[in-house]
Amino acid sequence: MTVNIRGESEITSDILRKRRQYFVKEVKAPLMESLVKIGHIEKVNGFLDKLRVLIYLWRMVGSICKYPAPTKDNTKKKITHVLLDIWDEFFTYETNDSRAPLFRAIRRISATECEHDNYYSQRMTWFLKKLTVKYLNGEWPALESWCPMDNWNDPAIQLEILKAAQEFRYNLTINGRPFSEVET
Repeated sequence: MTVNIRGESEITSDILRKRRQYFVKEVKAPLMESLVKIGHIEKVNGFLDKLRVLIYLWRMVGSICKYPAPTKDNTKKKITHVLLDIWDEFFTYETNDSRAPLFRAIRRISATECEHDNYYSQRMTWFLKKLTVKYLNGEWPALESWCPMDNWNDPAIQLEILKAAQEFRYNLTINGRPFSEVET
């Protein structure tokens, strides 16, 4: 990990010291504005509405690409390293190539924001704490043992899917006779 004389990570130093105004005006502001505008669109009717959405998306993508790619070498905070570890594990299982760019963009923003901006890292921690309490109280249902099943190559999940399929076949009957005894 690279740290500067202030003890800051490379990313924090870059965003808060070297290029602060650039990040405020050219990266974060267009990203936030585009997200807010897209979030307020009720219906997309006609060519002009579609063009507006396309422009907002283009600005969002441009902003996301300007964020430095977070690694353990250019970050310092423990929560950033935890996020990077979780994202790395996620990408060992995720196999949907069409959705991977979206998840990589979320990874880039979430880890970089947590690294350099306490405002967002505190809110993410608060949200995670609340979600954990809801999960532990049973208000947020646990994943089934076989989930997620689409485009996911976690060996434990694959084994559970196979077990569920075998159990389904075992319990399947045709006119009261087990499926395995019926000629097909």
